[in-house]
Amino acid sequence: MESIAIHNLRSLKNTGDISLKPINILVGTNSSGKSTFLRVFPLLRQSVERKTMGPILWNGEYTDFGSFETSLCNYSTIATKDGTSETNHISFDFEFSIPRETYTPYRRRHEGQEKIKIKASIKIKKGNFTESSYTNEYKIIINDNKVVFELDEMGVIGRISSPTIYWELRKQEIKYQRTIKDTLLPVFINTNLDNPYTFFNEKGQMADALLKQIKRKLTEYSGSSSERKTHDMAKYLTRKLESPEERLNRIKAISSTMKFRQKTQSWSTSNSEFLFLSALIDWYFIVTNSFVINNEITKILKNVHYIAPLRASTERYYRFQDLGVEEIDHKGSNLAMFIRNIYHVDRDSLDKWTKDNFDFRIENSDDSDSHLSIRISRGDGRSYNISDMGFGYSQILPIIVQLWAISSGYELKMKNNGVNHNEFTSVIVAIEQPELHLHPKMQADIAVVFSKAIKLAEENRINLKLIIETHSQTLISKLGDMICLGDDISSDDVNIILFEQDNEKPLTKISYSSFNEDGVLKSWPYGFFNY
Repeated sequence: MESIAIHNLRSLKNTGDISLKPINILVGTNSSGKSTFLRVFPLLRQSVERKTMGPILWNGEYTDFGSFETSLCNYSTIATKDGTSETNHISFDFEFSIPRETYTPYRRRHEGQEKIKIKASIKIKKGNFTESSYTNEYKIIINDNKVVFELDEMGVIGRISSPTIYWELRKQEIKYQRTIKDTLLPVFINTNLDNPYTFFNEKGQMADALLKQIKRKLTEYSGSSSERKTHDMAKYLTRKLESPEERLNRIKAISSTMKFRQKTQSWSTSNSEFLFLSALIDWYFIVTNSFVINNEITKILKNVHYIAPLRASTERYYRFQDLGVEEIDHKGSNLAMFIRNIYHVDRDSLDKWTKDNFDFRIENSDDSDSHLSIRISRGDGRSYNISDMGFGYSQILPIIVQLWAISSGYELKMKNNGVNHNEFTSVIVAIEQPELHLHPKMQADIAVVFSKAIKLAEENRINLKLIIETHSQTLISKLGDMICLGDDISSDDVNIILFEQDNEKPLTKISYSSFNEDGVLKSWPYGFFNY
């Protein structure tokens, strides 16, 4: 995910597009909106993991926003034409990449596909007939071409519009169908997931209506009476997303008829006939690849990890459970079993990670057939039960182990979702207050671990992005020191997002700071850390 924008969620009236860099630091006073922003990521993960009545699961395993009503910004009302006001919407905008070319069963899914960036937005409203919220508007921007789908509470598409075309659909004609349980973005056709290319010959659907219109235009422009030739031209033009220039060149390269060549050779990217045909092609690609678009954002969000601010305190002994633990939960309560399940070859990697960064090793001790403990081995050669080591260790250990498990590729391997050698796997880790109960020296060490995790992840073809909410001046200063010294991190890797409350209304104002090449903060508000 390249960027995200949020509208009307609690105090976040309009965040604008927030670019996500490898390390994203959220700072601000209490109740300034930074926790709301960070918790959007676990909110989205729980939404795509569970079967839901609407696009968002407001109250789930990782975070609790209550309901649509409690999540809606108090200043989200808008004026209507009759002079009254009505409650508005909550919306999320995502910028991410999708395959440029239509998936077919004759090509493997991950066969080095070229990708293109798109922006997808969903506008969510409260239902009138049910307690659930629903997607009222779905907008996609591809190559600056904006396509907007309007849906009612039952999922029926009312109209589709773009700057070039406006299509009012009959209410009974085509319905938005959920084809998979974790659909965050609308999927328009009832696709056979084992063979998702079946849409090209599908009848009676929106895709078929669009394809007919494309063929009609190609027949008009070419003068050809051959249905097969027109069908092949349509298939050739709709199989791939392209920039206007690329598409125009593709059209001009078609040697269909003399009439078609003569007509298209004079076209430019601003030609009205080209714009109309190009818009139809984009519409068709979006509709027929709606499952691919949703699947790409779902894959990203399923790889979101959340580490809560109040992590589980350690215990002297843990009950042994014969369970496979694939990841550490957001409070770190299953840390002992996660560590115990790590195989020896991977355990050596973890030991090196903790020894190099914090000068200790983590040991498991099976104290009986039913109990185990976590022990810390320090430089004196002795090991100590973690419950005797101070509260700070219990708070930092889940972060250290989680970052190693992700950046080393261990966790993806355990989930049988190994890193694809042809492309990077996107992982987002959202961490609230990693500095809790830590001495400033260890807070600085955590900043070093963040940069090392990014580097290790890149070596393992993992695109790791950290979203970190912090009040630690030490952590931020250490990042600047590392940038100045050139220690595995550059100024381009760090994004500092400042959250402040408006003086008149409890709404969040967002501004940005960054480091220069010397590690000095730019555009930093005067007195931001004053008290």
